[in-house]
Amino acid sequence: MIKRGLIAFLILFPILFVAVIRVPRPEGEYVRVNAAMRALDYDRAESLAQKLVDDHPQDYSLLNYLGNVYLRAGDLTKAEEVYSRSYAMYPSEETRKILDAIRKRRSQQ
Repeated sequence: MIKRGLIAFLILFPILFVAVIRVPRPEGEYVRVNAAMRALDYDRAESLAQKLVDDHPQDYSLLNYLGNVYLRAGDLTKAEEVYSRSYAMYPSEETRKILDAIRKRRSQQ
């Protein structure tokens, strides 16, 4: 019984270890996007956030994340476009409020 458990462990552990190492972690991408935004490198932040959206096109929260990058960069047109796409996927009150605020600011420009 112990031999079987040990054999299973010895076989499965390396497989699981490699799988954990090779699986891409979006958290790492978030860290890079946030670092770029803190450095005011909005072009890099946009590129990294766009890659996240491209890799996970059905994730509305990533669209909100990209929209936030555009807001921080001052690009209200792109921010409105991306938040609108997110709202179409998942019409939350929070996203609607952000869209309303963007539209209000754009109308005042």
